[in-house]
Amino acid sequence: MKKLLAAGIVRWGIAVVVSTFSVPALGQLVDAKGDAEDVFGAGPPLLDIDTISVTFNESTLFVEMTFHTPVSAPSRAMPDGVIGLIEFDVDQDVLTGVPPLQNLWSPPFAFLATGVDYFVDGWTETVHPGFVDIVDATGGGIDTVPIRYGPMSLSLAVPLLSLGADDGVVNFTATMGTIPQPTDATDEVGTSVPGVPPCPWDCDGGESADGTVGIVDFLTLLAQWGGPGSCDFDGGGVGIDDFQELLANWGPCPAGPMR
Repeated sequence: MKKLLAAGIVRWGIAVVVSTFSVPALGQLVDAKGDAEDVFGAGPPLLDIDTISVTFNESTLFVEMTFHTPVSAPSRAMPDGVIGLIEFDVDQDVLTGVPPLQNLWSPPFAFLATGVDYFVDGWTETVHPGFVDIVDATGGGIDTVPIRYGPMSLSLAVPLLSLGADDGVVNFTATMGTIPQPTDATDEVGTSVPGVPPCPWDCDGGESADGTVGIVDFLTLLAQWGGPGSCDFDGGGVGIDDFQELLANWGPCPAGPMR
């Protein structure tokens, strides 16, 4: 696992820096459009973070990221394959763990204060497609969890047991980009809030996204068949895999309607 970690982030370099204090924002971080950076001069695509939301229930931490630009699973070997680190400070203590990766490139990225105890290594999806590794601050592999990519999003769920049996309250940051270079990072530190699991299969959108996977979502999926859309759960275009996944999740979303 340490070799995989090194292969994933040595591309971008590693450094130890001392952080200064910043105040966390609750639940969701919203990032400015058009602030992606050509850090290494590798050129486009410059993946541009839109939002990152982190919520939790009694057993699981849920992460959802959206982008202003198209993204795809890095295992597909497309230019917009998204990698990076989503970092968690489980004890909210800047003096434990390690500084966030983005501090290595500050400027242009914001210099943030948090002590990273665990992180999601997005590069590891190239090793086992559809899954990413949860790694601790020493570089040790803790768990491997599924990850879902949409046309301009990604989402995953991390068992709290894999974060040291944490209570779900974590500070979070993220540095994202492509295989050649990091291109964007969070502008501030966020703090998770209680919430319900995401339910991407309730994909019809609008007012009818009511927390239930049903006939309206089924018809929406059929209308989007062969192209991108809200019912494209894996980022590969709406097709048979999405159809089977929707049917497998038919009925009420986990823990009730989405908020």
